[in-house]
Amino acid sequence: MATSYLVMLVYIANCFIHAESVKCIRCSSTDYNSPCRLGTDETLYECPSDEQSCYAEYFYGGSKPLYRRGCSNSNWCEYQKNQHGDDFKYCKTCDGEKCNTATIGGPDSSQIQCYTCSSEDIYSDCKKGGIDNKIQLCEKGIKKCFNEYIATSKREIWTRGCARDDYCSSQESKYGQSLQFCKYCHDDLCNT
Repeated sequence: MATSYLVMLVYIANCFIHAESVKCIRCSSTDYNSPCRLGTDETLYECPSDEQSCYAEYFYGGSKPLYRRGCSNSNWCEYQKNQHGDDFKYCKTCDGEKCNTATIGGPDSSQIQCYTCSSEDIYSDCKKGGIDNKIQLCEKGIKKCFNEYIATSKREIWTRGCARDDYCSSQESKYGQSLQFCKYCHDDLCNT
């Protein structure tokens, strides 16, 4: 009887030792049309035991974006957000074999993605900005994201989203001096 338990324990331990690690796409690129941004890169990497999640992320802090994918722990996005601040535009983690294949940003240069939200809460993610807001695929031909803040005598509103060329001027006409700011940017997920 004791021998049976010992054999079973050895078998179970052996299963844990030989369990397969997660494999994630691993790449890095500054090219908008790269397989890394599009999620079609085929470079698979076997993750170490302390990194059993996959990630996809996007930075834009200068003249070129940086798209990266690889292995991580489940807290990766929070850590990166704290390290890189406003340059950090997108991050998602996932669990499962080759799960980090979603395109970062719009499907091609005719469409971009923007963060979208509207809130009157001064503690909201919409006011703070960042990667925790919802993502919207803009209509074809819309090439701008916006971020605005309106303060009237009755309320304050923070809004982010996709913008047509005349959005900020129409908001200025509508709200006058209550429009504290309305800013455009021209890249995927730039309105963090």
